[in-house]
Parts: sequence; C-alpha cells; structure tokens
Amino acid sequence: MNDTSNLNADSFEIAVEFRPVDSAAANLLKTTFTDEDIVESSGFSGAEMVTIFVTAQAAFAQVLRFFAMNKARYKTASVMISGERIELNGYSSEEVESILASGDMLKMLRALKK
Repeated sequence: MNDTSNLNADSFEIAVEFRPVDSAAANLLKTTFTDEDIVESSGFSGAEMVTIFVTAQAAFAQVLRFFAMNKARYKTASVMISGERIELNGYSSEEVESILASGDMLKMLRALKK
C-alpha cells in the first residue's frame, strides 16, 4: 500500500476479488454479502471473478473471515486498495484470524502487506 494515511475506520473502500472454483462458490459470495456491492466478471483467460466492494471496517473483517473459512472454494483471492494488490492465498486461516484480532483497520492492512 503506497499511502494508508487517508484511511480510517469510517471511510474507505476496498475491493476483495475472488476467483471461485465453481458456480456454487460464486453464489455463496452473493448470498453471504447481500449488503455489499458485488460485481461479477470474466478475466482475460475466461475465469470467473467476483469482486466485493466494502466501505466499512466490519464488512472488511467479515470478508476476510469468510475467506479464511472457505479458502478451498476459491482459486485465488486478493485485496485491492490504492492501486496495490495483496494476495490472500499465502495466509493461513490462523494468520487471517490473527490479523482480524488486531481490530484496527490500519494494522490489518499493514499486516496483510507484510
């Protein structure tokens, strides 16, 4: 992340992109995050992508926790903010929970960047 100085817990937008292994995994995202903006698209390779745009700290934490619990259902997942992409696949469920336990959005984002 190039600049996290303009982020606070009340005002930010983060995109979390998932590449589901099947349509059931894509539907699970859509039915779990009904209050968030969701965009479905196909990548250059034809792979399906589901992107969730979150604007609240609690929603971001919920998306991270969802990924930790459902990791096997998605080929890849990444967080995009300020032009940076952070791949989530390298994090274990325990590491994601540890990041969430920090509670502070900036701490979470910095922990993901490591």
